[in-house]
Amino acid sequence: MNSIVAVGIILSTLSCTFFIRRFGLKGTIYTASTMPLTGSFLSALISAVHAYELLIIGRFLCGVAEGLTGVAVVMYVSELTPANLRGAFSTIPSCAPIIIMCIGLPFCPDTPRQLFLVKGDKDGAERALVWLRRTPEVHEELAAMQRERAMQKAGKVGPQVSLLGIFKDRYLR
Repeated sequence: MNSIVAVGIILSTLSCTFFIRRFGLKGTIYTASTMPLTGSFLSALISAVHAYELLIIGRFLCGVAEGLTGVAVVMYVSELTPANLRGAFSTIPSCAPIIIMCIGLPFCPDTPRQLFLVKGDKDGAERALVWLRRTPEVHEELAAMQRERAMQKAGKVGPQVSLLGIFKDRYLR
């Protein structure tokens, strides 16, 4: 499913000039900023309307937004900055999300699945679930992970599905 994001990035990067000429830099950034919201909304509708095509459209829109902002924000910053500082300031939009992640990540636990299924730390997984769900009632979710771990150990993870198989099977789309 990540490949459709890459398609959106590639297509929007190639067509970024059109958007910038048509809407200007600020307009392109505003337009691109609405796309992940729309894409996320469409993805959230999947369970309600059972139209899994919305996931593909939503992920594509997120990719388009990523491509547009990757170009337009850097251009916007570089055009606002004096020539002698342009190179240094043009890297700031790329660094900002990384800095935010590095600051926030120490306050977040490892994922419960990573703790239990990969590291074998059942207690750590339970603590992470309690912290994330804000309730001590995580036994059902932990039991599902235990079943999955048992299947992994038995070599019964499930059938392998090809890329074509995803599109053929209605429930995998």
